[in-house]
Amino acid sequence: MRKEECYAKLDLKLNAGPGDVRKAYRKLAMIHHPDKGGNESTFKQITEAYDRIQKNDFAHEQRPHNGYGPFDEMFSHNFTNQQTRVTRPAAKSTKNQTILKCFDLTLQEAYNGEDKKLSLQHIIPCTECSAPCDQCNACGFVTVEEHKSMGFASFVSTSTITCPKCKGNKRLYKPGQCAVCNNKKFVDVTKIQHIRLPPRVSQGKFKCIRNVIDGFDLEVHVSYNHSKDITISPMGDIIICKSIKFIESIFGYETVFTHPSGENIELNTRTLNTVLNDRKSITIEGKGFKLNRQLIFKFHIEQPKLKPMDEIDNNEIEECKRILKSLIPVSYTHLTLPTNREV
Repeated sequence: MRKEECYAKLDLKLNAGPGDVRKAYRKLAMIHHPDKGGNESTFKQITEAYDRIQKNDFAHEQRPHNGYGPFDEMFSHNFTNQQTRVTRPAAKSTKNQTILKCFDLTLQEAYNGEDKKLSLQHIIPCTECSAPCDQCNACGFVTVEEHKSMGFASFVSTSTITCPKCKGNKRLYKPGQCAVCNNKKFVDVTKIQHIRLPPRVSQGKFKCIRNVIDGFDLEVHVSYNHSKDITISPMGDIIICKSIKFIESIFGYETVFTHPSGENIELNTRTLNTVLNDRKSITIEGKGFKLNRQLIFKFHIEQPKLKPMDEIDNNEIEECKRILKSLIPVSYTHLTLPTNREV
């Protein structure tokens, strides 16, 4: 309803003030209200006219009906050439979403290499009953260019509108019943992706498979699953930290470590002829996780709680000294143990 029509419905002139508009509406509403026996259609029309005048809802009427702006209206009768061209936008490369998959491998699996298989489920548009719109490049919109000229001057106006061919759906659908998707327009698809993890694969990001399914990249990560006393260094060394008793640090400690390759590596510290402490480590060359790296044993000594001196017999202390002197090299024999009379 145009501005002139709104004022005419209320029996008013275009220069009527807000007070006149309210009075005219109340008067006509009392006459045409359905509860007062009036016509419902007429009541709706005068109400719409009143609301539009109150909101001053006539801004769009400032543009002429031919679709041109005020400048175009001024010169439209002088244009000697007018052309309208509809162009489709270039296909845009949108950023894919990322599917993150982390394989938690044992040291044996990571050392020897593994073949993994992933089942990726997703939905795709049904190709039986639809196809990408060729007018808008499956974007859902097109660009409209209007070329106008007047003498030596030329004007170009550009606007983007919904694709008239696919109605913004990006795809063109065939009429009738589809036996493949049952008119759901999409179908479920399962893709099996094989991934080969090479021997001695490192932790962290392994690889990214681009566009593994439409609109998605697959980012593969690797982590190691091992006991808490084992660490794999960034360089590929295997570091084993063992907690041993104080007695074992002196008289020797024996252990067997199963290397990720399957080899059993035996360690007997007694053969090293040394007393272990928290600063000492034992290195075996070429037995690391990576090629030419090391297998390193580190130790944490569990310090014992000594008995009170008054509970220890002097003969036992002397016997202990004698045994230690027979086992420890001469350079260590200057160490003495306190007697029960020493504080």
